[in-house]
Amino acid sequence: MAALDARLFTGPFVLVRGDNSGAGTVAAAAEARQQWAADPEVATIAGSAVPGVWFADVDPEPEDAAAGQAAVEQLADWCAGHGLPWLVRASGRPGGRHLVVLLPAQLLRELRARAREAAEHHGVPIGLRRTLRLLGAPHRAGLPAPVLAGTLRAKDLPKPAPAGDTATGDGSAVPVGRAGRRARRRAAEPGASRSGREFGVA
Repeated sequence: MAALDARLFTGPFVLVRGDNSGAGTVAAAAEARQQWAADPEVATIAGSAVPGVWFADVDPEPEDAAAGQAAVEQLADWCAGHGLPWLVRASGRPGGRHLVVLLPAQLLRELRARAREAAEHHGVPIGLRRTLRLLGAPHRAGLPAPVLAGTLRAKDLPKPAPAGDTATGDGSAVPVGRAGRRARRRAAEPGASRSGREFGVA
């Protein structure tokens, strides 16, 4: 999982407390892990997607858990039909799922349309995002969040950027701190889901 995280995520990395408040922002994954290990208030780490990677956050109410699973399966089938590497991870909440996909830029509009269709058909919120909890990081509340299925492998992704590189998904450099927080706010699709309004760790 560490090898996949190293290729999926870049800075800024967000340190998140158990109550979902931010405990700081750092540029490098290694520094984030050091602070996570040293500070008992830091519950987990979220990172920014490398160019070409998108996250879909399927976030049903607990009573709609089956609908959440059906929605992510619909999106995964779309990815598979286009030959795109993908994986699904449980988000922690009942029926909550995170879909990770390596997506060519020309298919982004279609993914947005498929996400809207799946959300409307199954009656669950789905948001596209560029920030997410690392696959190898725990849920902030200790809920189970394993990888469930998928075809995405580390070899499908570019090699990790040099240490300290804070490139965003659009290739521009974003410093940590206040500017990093602005970048995270821009990274989530508007009006998505409950966890879409969080630090990406639900």
